[in-house]
Amino acid sequence: MQMGPRAPGMAGHDAVVTFITDVLRQYAAEVTTQPFKESTELGPPGREYDFTNIIGKFPGARQGEVLAVGAHFDTRPIADRDPDPAKRTDPVPGANDGASGVAVLLEMARALKAQAPPRSVLLIFFDAEDSGSATAPGPYHGFCLGSRYLAANMGSLRIDKLIVIDMIGDADLSIPKELNSRDAAPQLLDTVFQTARRLGHGAFDDRYGQRIVDDHLPFISQGIPAIDLIDFDYPYWHTTSDVAAHCGADSLLQVGDTLLEVIYADRW
Repeated sequence: MQMGPRAPGMAGHDAVVTFITDVLRQYAAEVTTQPFKESTELGPPGREYDFTNIIGKFPGARQGEVLAVGAHFDTRPIADRDPDPAKRTDPVPGANDGASGVAVLLEMARALKAQAPPRSVLLIFFDAEDSGSATAPGPYHGFCLGSRYLAANMGSLRIDKLIVIDMIGDADLSIPKELNSRDAAPQLLDTVFQTARRLGHGAFDDRYGQRIVDDHLPFISQGIPAIDLIDFDYPYWHTTSDVAAHCGADSLLQVGDTLLEVIYADRW
């Protein structure tokens, strides 16, 4: 958050790419960066920005399916839902919508370095998720550029299942079962929610929510089972009030603790 907004073309964007990469190299066996250029729905017509997906690899103790856990780190260039019309062209700070997922993944990286997972795990930091527009053509409406690029350009990268976390820092966290996740990977979704229940993490609400356009969809389109853990009922979404004061450490703990239990219990 101290780096400022991480929207395309902003100084904070490049700073956080360097920050995540440097921290991840302390923990992961291998760190891969995937640079690409793309225009956005919210940028000037014809302008391409430099983006970077970041992938950390944590080899497992044995062979088997590879689980990826991902989050986006970019922020929305405009606070188009701010209650103050004068602020709707300001960038979103992105404490919950961006930084919360990154925080959990980086702490997971520390844990995965301390104790190797039973099977290999990837931690993926997606760029360019949040510069779309509801008026742009579907199914992505200009969102999810980084995940779309990675899903279409995986090369030798192996991903058997994917868990995306997004907007999981709300101090009043409530994560329902997202409907695209239910359709694409019901067993993985149930495993995560059953694990959270067993651990007593009440932020996981065992009810069905809505369908969300997020970074899991490009992988679902490639036939990879993927789920999205997201609390979309966040009053500061796409506003200038998406700041750390509206997030809670316990929310981050519940999500990270659940995911590490899924990984180490080898139940994915």
